Amino acid sequence: PPLSLPPAGWGGRSRATILRTCYLMQFCWLSSMLLGMEAKMAVYLRHWNGDTARYISTNSFGQSVMNLSSLFLTPLFAALAESRGRRFLLALGTRFAAAMRILECIVPIPRILTATQCLNGITMASQTGAFISVTDLFPGDAKGAAGAMALLQMSNMAAVTFSPMIGTALAARS
Repeated sequence: PPLSLPPAGWGGRSRATILRTCYLMQFCWLSSMLLGMEAKMAVYLRHWNGDTARYISTNSFGQSVMNLSSLFLTPLFAALAESRGRRFLLALGTRFAAAMRILECIVPIPRILTATQCLNGITMASQTGAFISVTDLFPGDAKGAAGAMALLQMSNMAAVTFSPMIGTALAARS
């Protein structure tokens, strides 16, 4: 089938370029949150003299807040993608994820690490822009959209699979 027009605000880029960008963004967003997981655990345990119960409790709290905020922000971000455009939402998520990782590197203390983990819900909800962008590229082509969505999900699975292994190797070095 002929290529459909890209969503407004993508500057005439091809569908393939937009899809590759969305796949890469999904991988990078999730990787940015997972890559430092082991290093963060080491920071927490060092700061709290090996108190694993406190680490587990704090980590669970951060995960819960992140997921809950993502749950409530996702429909709001979908509306934002409709009003301001997909590209705006994707840029917001990317910049926010980068800012959180920079903050963690500059001030690696438990309070900051917990705050950034809680705020990761914003990055998670921003992924809505990638999903909407993919469906926009396949109007009337459910099969094409499903295939592109599967690849988008594979980007997430690749990040979940490889980021912890890489993060563990890096944490073991320093």
